[in-house]
Amino acid sequence: MSRGFPLVAILITFCGPALCPASALAQAAAADEFQLRGKVVNSATGQPISGALVQVADEWSQFSGPDGGFEFNGLPRGQYSVAARKPGFFNDQQLGRWNAGANPLLTVPTEGDVVLKLTPEGIIYGELKKQDGEPAESFQVRALRWRIEDGVKRLEMAAATTTDDRGSFRIADLTPGSYYLMFPPERSGSWNIYDALAPNRKEVGYGRQYYPGVSDRASASAIEIRPGDQVHIAQALRPQPLFQIRGIVRGASSDQGFGLDLTNQDGDTVQRVVRIDKVTGDFQIEGVPAGTYLLSAMALMQIGGGGASATQPPSAFLPVHVQGDVSGLVITLGPGITVGVQVHDETVPDANSNSGSSSNNVLQVGLTMTPEEYPRFSRTISAASTAGVPGAMTGFHGLVPGTYRVKGQPYGAAYVSALRCGDVDLLRDDLAVSPGAALPPLEVTLRNDGAQLNVAVTEDGRPMVTGVVVYPEEYPRQAVLVPTNNSGSATVWNLAPGTYQVVAVRDAGDLDFRNPAVMGAYLDKASVVTLPPLGKATVRVEVQPADERQ
Repeated sequence: MSRGFPLVAILITFCGPALCPASALAQAAAADEFQLRGKVVNSATGQPISGALVQVADEWSQFSGPDGGFEFNGLPRGQYSVAARKPGFFNDQQLGRWNAGANPLLTVPTEGDVVLKLTPEGIIYGELKKQDGEPAESFQVRALRWRIEDGVKRLEMAAATTTDDRGSFRIADLTPGSYYLMFPPERSGSWNIYDALAPNRKEVGYGRQYYPGVSDRASASAIEIRPGDQVHIAQALRPQPLFQIRGIVRGASSDQGFGLDLTNQDGDTVQRVVRIDKVTGDFQIEGVPAGTYLLSAMALMQIGGGGASATQPPSAFLPVHVQGDVSGLVITLGPGITVGVQVHDETVPDANSNSGSSSNNVLQVGLTMTPEEYPRFSRTISAASTAGVPGAMTGFHGLVPGTYRVKGQPYGAAYVSALRCGDVDLLRDDLAVSPGAALPPLEVTLRNDGAQLNVAVTEDGRPMVTGVVVYPEEYPRQAVLVPTNNSGSATVWNLAPGTYQVVAVRDAGDLDFRNPAVMGAYLDKASVVTLPPLGKATVRVEVQPADERQ
């Protein structure tokens, strides 16, 4: 037995080190797992929110408890995105706040509990009645608010609903801000009736109206919605005189006829009854409220046999301003207003090392033409510098008369160095298109010797997540707005050589960043950088608060 002791001792001595690492690793792993605790609260009241879904890095999730609390155990050390959401509430990302980043990053282990704030929805509700006090049943109600779309400020529809049989309506899920209530024109009856024209008659009805009972947006009252607000609105619609539009359409086949469409600046079709005499081409549109409209006429093409015609039917567009009965209009159908496109490719192989893309040559560009008076008739096409590119087009056809803003966006690693229509520099100015105009082609020049700009944003010396405006001094319309990442950094590729002012603005999502009058409030504190072809530069900027005057 005495001989066994050394052997046992040796075995214990030998096996101990083999067993210890597993135990040590388990202890170390347990020591490197942490807890993330916190609470979800109402940003307006500070009250806890139960039943909110809390997600950590899209891997772990749970619902907040009755006290708004949540607790995640066993999280490895690191940085995690943390988000909470619940119907009837908005987190910062859903509110579109640029200083919120993709999701806030938290470092685990954290110091203390985490507080996640959700903003309660706003609600506008009420009743809509006719002049006689009867409910306005099945009327649409729209909530409008100003939005920045591609750097242009426009009044857009945020939400809509329809009144019930009592004239009641409710619009929920509204973020904080200013809203206008709009009641679109009432429309009923047939669109096109091929019959003899009716005699003139005086009518009244309900055209487009805004709260609190006015016919134009400039006189409307904004409704301010704060977090959690429930605003009651009682609106009585005022009947308005309705007018008639008369004229003649030429160029249509008497066998097939033509169709008419009257559209307001919101993109709504407003006609109630259209009477058309196919033999003479005379037409009559009844029940039109006062306002500015676009009258569209199009020949009806026969479908059958060989199928639909591959060509665009003859058409015409005519702006119409209605303040009373309108007569004597003459519309001549034809191919419509057309403008061709020529793309000049000045890209050089392997010149785009700063582009962030592996493409060496860009042959296509997206072109958008947006009429200022009728933005709903915006048109976008793809054009190419060489023939035979699938999906590419050689120009715009059937344009509406008006003033256009033209934009070009290359597909790939390049920038638009020039965009012209005759002597009009479209990088700087609008394009006027008159009825029946014969326009020179849009000429687009593409280059790929663009520069790279790196931007670091701070606030009191700490990285700040927000939006960055890169504002070219020569061409403000070419300004770009980019978000920083969670470390407060952003990189912009394919910038045209030139001088830029770089500005970081808190909550920049609502910034009219291509408007020199708006940007003037920020440019005094901008960082200025001049970028040569294929250049690289890094600038640091301090975030500025949003100017409340815009």
